[in-house]
Amino acid sequence: MSQPAARTYEDVLQCIIPALEGLLPVSIETHILTLLYVLAEWHGLAKLRRHTSASVDALRHTTTRLGHELREFHRYTSEMEVYETPKERTARQRARKRARPRAALANNSDAYDSAPVQENERRRRFFNLDTIKMHSLPDYTDSIETMGTTDSTSTQTGELIHRFSKIDMNAQTRIEERLKCIQSNLGETTPARTHQAPPATPLFSDASNEPLPSADSGRLPYQIAQSQKNVIVLPLWVQKYRQDPATKDFLPRLKAHLYTRFTGGQYQDELKRSSQELSTIRFQHDRLYTHCTLRVHYTTYDVRRAQDTVNPRTPKRFVILPSHEALDPRMGARRFWYAKVLGVYHANVSYKGALPKRVDFLWVRWLARMTDVPGGGGTCRLDQLGYFKDSDEFHAFDFVDPADVIRGAHLIPRFVGEHTTEYLNHVESLAIDSEVAGDWKHYYLNRFADRDMLMRFTGMAIGHMTLSCMPDETVAPPKDVSQSTYDYTDADSDAGGGLETDEADIYDHAQEYQGKTGNNSNEEEEDDDNDDMDEDFDEYNEDTENNCDDGLDVDDEERAFVEDDDVSW
Repeated sequence: MSQPAARTYEDVLQCIIPALEGLLPVSIETHILTLLYVLAEWHGLAKLRRHTSASVDALRHTTTRLGHELREFHRYTSEMEVYETPKERTARQRARKRARPRAALANNSDAYDSAPVQENERRRRFFNLDTIKMHSLPDYTDSIETMGTTDSTSTQTGELIHRFSKIDMNAQTRIEERLKCIQSNLGETTPARTHQAPPATPLFSDASNEPLPSADSGRLPYQIAQSQKNVIVLPLWVQKYRQDPATKDFLPRLKAHLYTRFTGGQYQDELKRSSQELSTIRFQHDRLYTHCTLRVHYTTYDVRRAQDTVNPRTPKRFVILPSHEALDPRMGARRFWYAKVLGVYHANVSYKGALPKRVDFLWVRWLARMTDVPGGGGTCRLDQLGYFKDSDEFHAFDFVDPADVIRGAHLIPRFVGEHTTEYLNHVESLAIDSEVAGDWKHYYLNRFADRDMLMRFTGMAIGHMTLSCMPDETVAPPKDVSQSTYDYTDADSDAGGGLETDEADIYDHAQEYQGKTGNNSNEEEEDDDNDDMDEDFDEYNEDTENNCDDGLDVDDEERAFVEDDDVSW
């Protein structure tokens, strides 16, 4: 990195943990990864733009942990022989040469003769705890409670105060010169204005008014383009990828998903659909329509609207969805599901002979949390996710409603792990991570990607409702600061921790919320789809679809029914 700024170090801190794994000896790596985790957690809590009493207490406890980890880092690095880099040595030598004339004038030249290290030698470096920044770390909590969040104050006020002296200098002279210039310009332009004819048409006419975006466009749960330029003919597409394990039972699973959405059932009911029920789902012209991106709208921890863009063709293709098991706190399950988006589609679907209506859906590949490798605040390690094999009990490839997506997820491959073809032995699969190496065996879930992501795992955000308000890990004070790692109270236990939440009330509200959501989704499906879409999506349709060329433009005459026993319609 050349001349890194503060934001550069922030970006490095948020994603450096997976990159450092396996590069250092195990005895040192354990301490380094723990320090980085605690530092990233402290940094995320310190820069929150809306605090509560729970988040301030969590920041205070994390500051205690950070101070202990920094002292531990100073202790075991003091025994290492670490020297300055050649670039640092060159900079030090230049600084000494510039300082020699000033030192000679001050009769202080003897100080250089007594230097313990020669100029051409590299100096040994130590981690210094005696700095103002280290000393000010405990003051963050008191400062937030007294003056507000850290974004309400800035050091730019003091840094820019010197500009006032330059502004005041010769201010009167510049004002006089400016007045003369204005008077001269007015004298030249005034006669020309008097002879100008009035405009023939008003400046703002009804014909020139452009349509403004709808005020409710940001309140929609998601946004997908409305065009139907990129076509997939189902018989041809299924026949083309019939050898791909990812497309196994593609059509039956899609019909089961659509049937569940039309009837208002639950996700678990998709596995129990009969062939008679699936026969009630028909696709207009046997076609699907692909899209390049999905825009997900969500509410942040500080009650603001935000948007994530999901593109299946880029690394920004992972999403977070609410876990259905999280409705029952007695099951002890995690609150989120994670998936890789393989495609964004819509289809004009007819149910029981009714008129076709547009239905949006995502084709995803599920990722499961690695239960044998614990993560979170108790272990100071990032959670690990991984793919799994497809089975009849639980589908590795499935379809989800875009409205169920909470937001995008930041997953980082576990670089010390190897690629594997255990899940997909087909090299040219549509769902594989790399056609050359295969799938990454594990991913790290980066909970420090931004402030909102961190608050979703601490459960202290006032902007996260229903399922998201159930804390995955509550932050509690450390029992013994002499330990290098601390056991934070897990939300699934009965200990409680830093938040006081009634799990029974949360369960009741979540059940009620899910019922309302299901009813609302049914009512939305009954509305006319194409006629009632907002006009403010037109510009977005053109921008997002111009670069999307993966669809198949097929005429009606080219649409042939494929005679294949493996394809059932």
